[in-house]
Amino acid sequence: MADNTQLSPGAGGDLISTDDLGTEKVQRVKVQYGVDGSATDVSASNPMPCLVEQATHDSLNLNANLQVGDTDVGGGNPVPVSVIQVDTSIGFHNELELNDETSTTVVGAGGSGVRHMVDSVTICNASSVIAVVSILTATTAMYTVHVPGSGSVSSTFPTALRGGDNEDLKAQVQTSGFSEATPGGIYVNVSGFSD
Repeated sequence: MADNTQLSPGAGGDLISTDDLGTEKVQRVKVQYGVDGSATDVSASNPMPCLVEQATHDSLNLNANLQVGDTDVGGGNPVPVSVIQVDTSIGFHNELELNDETSTTVVGAGGSGVRHMVDSVTICNASSVIAVVSILTATTAMYTVHVPGSGSVSSTFPTALRGGDNEDLKAQVQTSGFSEATPGGIYVNVSGFSD
């Protein structure tokens, strides 16, 4: 058999594009996109618009004959695709005052699959006693520091501290006996992102 097929043979019908597979023919169809009433042919200069939130494969596996324009796709002929990177992270910056040994939420749990990442912490100690302060994911300390009385500590993390899946990010004074009666307080500034 030969490629292409005459519709209504003998009556002069239209010739449609087909590919001869030996025992059968497969119709060739152009890929197009557009709103109702319009069609734009996909080509190397006019790729198929698409949104890729997370690319997991470097190649496209084809199990059927596919054409872009007049070119069969596959066997070294790639599909022209526009890839758009989407930043799904949400930044946070929270300032709070700690007056006792109870943990205080910096950012609440974000839901399944969401982790809070801390990229900087500044802690100011307005009391006259040394305070031990921790940044926690749920109840596990990610960062603990001794802050001198009437002093401060500032840390920036080149690799963000990684919180647990769907866990609150908290700050807590670990110093025993630290309470609202202690003059001054602990001021914590935490910045990062949720991803």
